[in-house]
Amino acid sequence: MCLFSLLLASCLWASDNITQLDISWKVLKQTNSPISWALVQNSDLSIRYWQALTTNSLFKLKTPQLRRAAYQAAWQKFATNRNQCPTDMVSVAGEMKDPNITLFKQNHACLDSPDWNAKYLCQHFDREKLSYTTELNLPMHFCIDRFEWPNIPGEFPATMLSYETSQKICQALGKELCNEDQWTFACEGANALPYPHGYDRYTQANSSFPGHVVIGQGCQIDQFPRGRLNQNALMKNPYSARAMQELDRLWLALPAGQQSQCQSSFGVFDLTGNIEEWTQQVPGRPVNAHKAPSVLKGGYWTPVTSRCQGAELHHGPKHFYYQTGFRCCL
Repeated sequence: MCLFSLLLASCLWASDNITQLDISWKVLKQTNSPISWALVQNSDLSIRYWQALTTNSLFKLKTPQLRRAAYQAAWQKFATNRNQCPTDMVSVAGEMKDPNITLFKQNHACLDSPDWNAKYLCQHFDREKLSYTTELNLPMHFCIDRFEWPNIPGEFPATMLSYETSQKICQALGKELCNEDQWTFACEGANALPYPHGYDRYTQANSSFPGHVVIGQGCQIDQFPRGRLNQNALMKNPYSARAMQELDRLWLALPAGQQSQCQSSFGVFDLTGNIEEWTQQVPGRPVNAHKAPSVLKGGYWTPVTSRCQGAELHHGPKHFYYQTGFRCCL
């Protein structure tokens, strides 16, 4: 392993303009892995987190001009459904079916087996049972990041991000951390689909859990872990080379936009699977175990619920882990 560091100023983008946040990247490059890891630090915001870098990551380019050109080129094929939203965001508008009713109906509409438990993943939902109307529709109109942070096509999502850090970054960009209803509606759409792409968990018809999970171009879900987590290695000093090595060993997330069928009807990618995403609690929804506004949505690459409805409510706003990230709304 070789260790080197470099300073990349202007690495966060807001709309078409680069936001100057003077982010310091300490890059730890492993010789036995195709992935490099950058430790991102910003003293003004008091934040730190990890960013995986692909072989051709634009973050590795040496000048702001080259990075900007690569950034603009990466977005050229993702120009749909923006309306008045910034380049890196998607316009979401419509009426959201009452989420409490939707969740209840979904929890009684799984076709997998008669004794299916709502705590577990469901491979096939009954379309007829989920075809309904309600007078409790919620009008929705907002912009949402097309990809998980750093919201750049072809780049890995960042990780080891807490709710508090996620909120700071969104606010620094003039945005807000999505609330749970915004995130859910961007995922399920006006038809309240269980998964962003429809009623079935997998886009490949021949896929089944657990023995034959075929991801294809679908969402990065139901991948079994690479051995047991070494909690001490990861969390004793989460910004150390040892933590990076453990993170690299566990990492199964995929670059933004790589899975062409893992997108919602609005064109928002990777909402289910890949990494879990922090959102803000909406009043009237189930309360976090810590009585905090921090809500995780979407699941991640391992076998968990990973659908548009439902949420992880067991972690406080300072919690971060090897699969926690976010996206912003406006």
